[in-house]
Amino acid sequence: MIAKIKQMMGTVKAARDPQAALMGMVQANPHMQQVMQAVKQHGNDPMAAFRAMAEENGLDPDEILSMIR
Repeated sequence: MIAKIKQMMGTVKAARDPQAALMGMVQANPHMQQVMQAVKQHGNDPMAAFRAMAEENGLDPDEILSMIR
């Protein structure tokens, strides 16, 4: 899972238009659509959405972030 997240981050960073790359992934993947809905529910703040979702599932968001970085 962590490797997949890192791969996605690399793809978005390498794209000439990161926003378009991200939107392409969202349209191709129904799970990403759920993520985008959660982001919208948290004022378009992806970090707030991530933290809320992690905490709702009993996970420490800072621990997850330390594994990704």
